Amino acid sequence: MSEARRTAGRPKRGTEVLNRTRIGEATVAALRAHGANGLTVSRIAAELDVRSQTLYHHMSTIGDAVNAARGSLLSAVDPAVFERLPWEEATVEFATTYYRAFNPLGQANSVFFLHKITDPLTLQIYEAFLHGAQAAGVSGERAMQLLLDIEQVIFSLIFEHMSWHALFDPAAIELAGAHTLGRLLRDRDASEGQPVERLRDTVRSLSDAARR
Repeated sequence: MSEARRTAGRPKRGTEVLNRTRIGEATVAALRAHGANGLTVSRIAAELDVRSQTLYHHMSTIGDAVNAARGSLLSAVDPAVFERLPWEEATVEFATTYYRAFNPLGQANSVFFLHKITDPLTLQIYEAFLHGAQAAGVSGERAMQLLLDIEQVIFSLIFEHMSWHALFDPAAIELAGAHTLGRLLRDRDASEGQPVERLRDTVRSLSDAARR
């Protein structure tokens, strides 16, 4: 697009200042578009309208971009929730917000298991969780295990939901006359809140068990 046709007063995206927030948002967008296997520096750069070489002034490896994406998603989580609410309520809200932030990425979330966590916001949220757990009477070792268990439940629910769509082709189901399977899959999609309720119930049970 020529400068003459560009909207007046609106700068080209590539001229905006690059920072961790923009790189994180661009990485999330690239993950949504191309999945974990298709994530490259060039595709992140394309989301930002900059050259790949430009990104390397702000990051050393693709892992830095993945960590920025993790921080971008977890910015939806309020670390102060563990000070505002009673422990069990805070833990459930934390897990629910976490799930809703990462759920849209589906199977692309697998990329977060390939790189060590270095994102400052993520580490601060973990610290707030562990501090809140210990203040509620959960020992340090149990608090750490509880955090790991909650994350495992969150991503297991995300991957489980997406796997159904990856396994079945609605057209093939219809052609084969597998009407019961088709109906159950449609019912599953219609029950959008079901995974969240399962998550909430599981987190309540885990939190209660950790305090015993």
